[in-house]
Amino acid sequence: MKYGLILLASLAVACQTRQQPEAEAHAPDSLVMTPTDTMITITDTAVVPALVESWKAFEQYNGKYAADVKLLEKQPLKERLRAMLGAEDKDFTSRYGTTPPIEIDNFILFNEGCKPHNCSVEKKRPSR
Repeated sequence: MKYGLILLASLAVACQTRQQPEAEAHAPDSLVMTPTDTMITITDTAVVPALVESWKAFEQYNGKYAADVKLLEKQPLKERLRAMLGAEDKDFTSRYGTTPPIEIDNFILFNEGCKPHNCSVEKKRPSR
């Protein structure tokens, strides 16, 4: 009998409906609603460079190597890179030791670099 009462009490407690805790109000992830169709077609993808007089001096480096012309030491590039990279400036310049010739196309300078004797490793390294 004693065990019957315990079993009955256990069933009564277990079968009770639990009250749902009140849902906490939370702010949405974004206050800007995106349109239903997020695939927006953009027809004009051309890059239009702003021509700045101080950058015209870089045109003379077309086809030359960055190390030969000390590209990273030229203003205004030097100042802007240091401002952008901050403490990572030294790491960047060490990874810029081996470069192809500078290319200038439509007033845009293209160049890339990697650590000397480590280019294949640098190119395979995933970006952060």
